[in-house]
Amino acid sequence: MPGPGVVIRYNAGLTTRDLAGTVIQRTGALPNASVSIVGTVDNAGTITAGAALVVDGEARFTATTNGSGVLPTLRAPAAPLTAVIFPGPAGDHAVTPIDLTNTVPGVIIVAPTISKPTRLTSSTGASLVGAVLDAVPTGVLARAGAPTIRRVAGANGQLTVDLAPNAGYDVRLSDPNGNRAASLVVAATSSNLATTIALEKATRVQGRVVGSTAIPGAIVQFLCAEVTCTGLERSRPIAEGVTGIDGTFSLAVPDPDSN
Repeated sequence: MPGPGVVIRYNAGLTTRDLAGTVIQRTGALPNASVSIVGTVDNAGTITAGAALVVDGEARFTATTNGSGVLPTLRAPAAPLTAVIFPGPAGDHAVTPIDLTNTVPGVIIVAPTISKPTRLTSSTGASLVGAVLDAVPTGVLARAGAPTIRRVAGANGQLTVDLAPNAGYDVRLSDPNGNRAASLVVAATSSNLATTIALEKATRVQGRVVGSTAIPGAIVQFLCAEVTCTGLERSRPIAEGVTGIDGTFSLAVPDPDSN
């Protein structure tokens, strides 16, 4: 909430475009698809706290196509933006850049997701059956509220995850089956996800959380305090878990002797 004496004014002179009538299309029109138009808008308004400061803003406008894949009235700033489309089936999503600076596209083409197979291993190359991959949307996907995609490795540590072109993800890898490997976060896109990813060597840390008695259901996090950890890395847990009914926990953390 703005503090005393702070005045926020939106730029009433921003030009907008109406996407009413635009068709959302893949191999054919996509009926009942959820569409979010997101992006950054220059000169979105001013913040005045003594002196006036011109600021940019973030835009997000949503609508659903009709039975013929056509958008209803949907006004968005006249600027380069991005359409994030959720066609319907769980996990299906697409990212398409659009430029509304001078005109409105008659059709927005929805690229299919790309299936990316990968194998999860320990630091020694052993397959991690049951290891978990979470593809956490970043950038425009995060602005559009896209959900995390979770896959569990099967035989030989193999799994396949469907990622959208023009999108970015934080791929979080973990091994919930003991201390074979520590959690790992890597940035990825549909074009650069590695075919094999080795998780770091881990050390098991066990303990018990108590007050006057054991505390079940407590969240236990380990954070990186090394000088090499900066920015968001210092606030992201390197291991996280919940205590059991007797207050005990067991977590795999990166082995300090392996770095």
